[in-house]
Amino acid sequence: MLRALLLLLFLAPYAPAVYTLDENNTVPRELVGVRVLFDGIPAPVLYVSSNQINVVSPFAISGRSATVIRVRREGLEVSATREVWDAALAMFRDTAVFHTNPGGAVTMTLLATGAGLMAPLPMDGSLGNGGTRIAGNFTAEFVIGTGVLAVYRYTLPVTVSDVPGVVQGVVQLTIDIGNHPLGLGCHVHIGVDNIPCY
Repeated sequence: MLRALLLLLFLAPYAPAVYTLDENNTVPRELVGVRVLFDGIPAPVLYVSSNQINVVSPFAISGRSATVIRVRREGLEVSATREVWDAALAMFRDTAVFHTNPGGAVTMTLLATGAGLMAPLPMDGSLGNGGTRIAGNFTAEFVIGTGVLAVYRYTLPVTVSDVPGVVQGVVQLTIDIGNHPLGLGCHVHIGVDNIPCY
């Protein structure tokens, strides 16, 4: 229902808008007249177009079972109640970067969101500085081959932190692969506290 209401609300086309940092060096809570509130708390608005709004949910809603989301634009408002999850890891496409050190060991980094509660708890809309961590025991299982044809399988720890210069809520997953093999048909499964996430 919310999707249909949003499409009606934003039916009038206008050029997409991307945030610029405000005077406090944070992502603004309003963009081209659009505000999104979670239980009355304004969310940082990253992007607005005629058919899409990208926001970062406020950190204050963590620990709640549900939240009321209200979208406001120029005096019009739609709302819906949605479930709140502790974590719902989602990877950004095409962000895997591999680094090889002089000894041949490999480090892999990925960007994601929905990794869970950050510590210390950052200010909504602030930019990362590399010092915020995510609680939990993150692991990455690498499988080369599929099913009974899996020829090599290994599990490694994952370090999860904020990304310097990127809005808090986006995280960087760093995996020290070392000299373990990588190759065609290699699948990576990431989990936290022994629960598969991705």
